[in-house]
Amino acid sequence: MRNVVVPYPSQPDPGAFKRYHMNEHVALVRKLPGARVVSYSCNGQAPEGGSPKFCVFAAEFDNGAAMAAAMASPQEQAVAENGVIFAEVPPTLIYYPVEAGI
Repeated sequence: MRNVVVPYPSQPDPGAFKRYHMNEHVALVRKLPGARVVSYSCNGQAPEGGSPKFCVFAAEFDNGAAMAAAMASPQEQAVAENGVIFAEVPPTLIYYPVEAGI
């Protein structure tokens, strides 16, 4: 499997960010071809003294080829264009292969 995780840092207007993210952006993300699992939360907490990320998104794909196809798709282009509309502080995208289960 291959995953992408998108941790969003705190935003200047948290309420507006959450509303737009939940009502507009997630609907686009759910259209990514080949995404087996799509999950997100805007209620994350960090251990005491840690620096929490404001929201976190994750998607799971069967393999690297499936994720690469999704990232090259028109649906991902729409996601990327939409992301710059509402995320005043841009997120980091992290791509990684899933290692064997523990």
